Amino acid sequence: QAQSYLDESINCLRVALLSAKKSVQPQIMYMLGKAYFYKNTLLAYHYYSDLAVAYLGAAQDAGYSADDIPEYLGLSYAALGMTRESIAAFTEALLVRESDVLLLSIAEQYYKNGQPTAAKAYLHRINMDSSDDVLKLKSHALLGQIYLDEKNFSEALAEFQTILEKDPNSADAYYGIGVIYENRGDLIKARAEWRKALRID
Repeated sequence: QAQSYLDESINCLRVALLSAKKSVQPQIMYMLGKAYFYKNTLLAYHYYSDLAVAYLGAAQDAGYSADDIPEYLGLSYAALGMTRESIAAFTEALLVRESDVLLLSIAEQYYKNGQPTAAKAYLHRINMDSSDDVLKLKSHALLGQIYLDEKNFSEALAEFQTILEKDPNSADAYYGIGVIYENRGDLIKARAEWRKALRID
């Protein structure tokens, strides 16, 4: 039902854009960009991220101002794999309104961009200040992966164990611990951890 409403709104907005006064066009483009963003979110794939970027960017270029544009652009760029553009948009969004979701999103993009040190700074802020347990678990998981990449196995193990204290059914944490044992040459313990992960997922 939500998809039907979004499709109807997109159709109406595109028709309106053809005949709208120039002063109203930037607002219509902003609304179109948001509609495409939510259509993309509901469909769980990224076929409309480029249109969200196109219309939100056009609205900005035309002088339209809204506090949420940088965040929507950051999420859309991330969906398109445009990491640098995503980081720039998220950084702008943080100046307007800082949130734990934004901090995690920008950390993920720094990690994808091969900047683990910058990613860790944002992840530590989440772990210190956030009251959202779900976000903190995601933060610990990404930190664990970063430490694995750095061959810092003791720190990685600490992150995965922190996850298991709060969520004993985290297959990813058991898998990560298995990777640590594998790197330490203990394949028996590694396989034991992977069997736990397999039973969960």
